[in-house]
Amino acid sequence: MPLYQSYTDQRLIELLRSGSAEAFEEIFNRYWLVVYRRFFKKLQSKTIAEECTQELFTRLWERKHELVVTTSLIQYFNGAVRNMVVNAIRQEVKNKILHETVRHDVSLVDVDDEQLVVNLHRALSDLPGKTGNIIKLSKLEGLSVKEIAEQQALSNKAVEYHITKALKMLRDYFKKVK
Repeated sequence: MPLYQSYTDQRLIELLRSGSAEAFEEIFNRYWLVVYRRFFKKLQSKTIAEECTQELFTRLWERKHELVVTTSLIQYFNGAVRNMVVNAIRQEVKNKILHETVRHDVSLVDVDDEQLVVNLHRALSDLPGKTGNIIKLSKLEGLSVKEIAEQQALSNKAVEYHITKALKMLRDYFKKVK
């Protein structure tokens, strides 16, 4: 391993692209703390910062053969951290919107959050196949109508139809539950 410590980032990237676990380990050792601190600074949570850091390095390893770094590794990691934080915030907002929509539409008074989650999962599992799959892709995974249409080989209108249908079915389900 001492040999890898003397390598430049560019050389480590080349070795990583060719599948070198030792190069990955050296990159991990050099940059884990730096990446973790960036996540922590933005997210203010040790646990989430650790999870995000681990996910970033996992993705780096999984995508090593297609890795393109046009700048330095530190700049690459800075961009990756920024993108992951933005995506995490975007997903959090979508989850809050879904949660608030369900709460508002259902007007739940006596149901606690845990019961709401249980009911939501039950309602989602009761949706017909394609409709249930599309609403999960849209609201839980945060995919756009266009992305879902491409992934499912459907038109945008068909995806919008399934989302509308699912939301109506969820509203009806929760009216019965309250």
